[in-house]
Amino acid sequence: MKFNSIALVHRGIEDIAKDEIKEIINKNAKPENEILKFSADFEELCKLNYESRSLSKVAVLLEKISFSKEKDLLEKIQKVSIEPENFVNSIDKIEVYNLSQADSDMISRIKSEVNKKILDLRKKDDENKEQEKLEIKQRLTLVITKNKLYVCLDTSGKPLDERDFIIHNNPPNLHGSISYALVKLSSYSKGKVFVDALCQGGKNVIEAAHHAQKIPVGMFRKKFSFMNFKQFNDNIQQKLEKLNQVNKKKEEIEIYGVDSYIGNIKNARENLRVAKCKDIKLFQRSIDWLDTLFDANSVDILIAYLPRGSRKTLPADTANMYREFFSQASYVLNEKGRIGIISSREDLVKNYMKNFEFRISEEREVELGKIFVIERF
Repeated sequence: MKFNSIALVHRGIEDIAKDEIKEIINKNAKPENEILKFSADFEELCKLNYESRSLSKVAVLLEKISFSKEKDLLEKIQKVSIEPENFVNSIDKIEVYNLSQADSDMISRIKSEVNKKILDLRKKDDENKEQEKLEIKQRLTLVITKNKLYVCLDTSGKPLDERDFIIHNNPPNLHGSISYALVKLSSYSKGKVFVDALCQGGKNVIEAAHHAQKIPVGMFRKKFSFMNFKQFNDNIQQKLEKLNQVNKKKEEIEIYGVDSYIGNIKNARENLRVAKCKDIKLFQRSIDWLDTLFDANSVDILIAYLPRGSRKTLPADTANMYREFFSQASYVLNEKGRIGIISSREDLVKNYMKNFEFRISEEREVELGKIFVIERF
């Protein structure tokens, strides 16, 4: 049986998420703001949760309500039928994703109206003498956009892009999906030399390794919300566990993380251990050591999160970091190599890349700034 479903995705990477849904379950998703709509059976939803690197949430769509004003929406909520009993016995929590400009008071009123519907369902359940003794509970997810309310049953649990293998989450707290997008947009694939020049806790190098070696993100998570659904069974569990065995013979990779701070390197080592990434090599060195660590024209992909700077950092020091990064990139990057940067300092990126004969081939806005994909002229 097919279910109308949605996936939540961070702004700026909707196309990457759409392609990934097609790759994992062979379904065409339709973008609506930061939402992707598609149809899938329950087993496909489980597989998507287990393997996706770009999605934040996957949910079964119960109702979609279009509205013009708040009053209109509240009236429509009273009239709709929210019936989760095909999947679970009861709802024990309501969570809200506000993708609109709705204020907190409006969110509270919407949540209150939906909660009334849930209380009515509970009363009916109490009156049903044949109700199952073991009650399956689940959270209801409300997604609010400019003129639509999506009422959904969450199948993911905590956000999918909160990686369970990241036990030390160094600032900046990039979501795993954004790190994956950086890897994907840089065109990294197995066989290429990949270097993160400011690796911090190692999130980007882990995403690159898992992508190249086809390691499912779900193997590091013990619990998903879809495990609470009536449709979940041992057969589906076994199929998911088999995904962990698909690539036991891992592809050889050349992935390197570089960072000047010993604390970052220690945290990265712990994260790599939990993520089962033994082949990644780490160096405690600053950016100006790249030309010593790597031969000329030897690197295929060079990435970094380049900071904005802070009150404690002199503007000249921040500018020097950008200049040094592109100087080192001009030496270590091969002719067809690519640079992937996340930065909120577009001015510094564009200023210094030109000095070393680089050009932007793609840019897009994401959290914490922009992703820039940069190549040689």
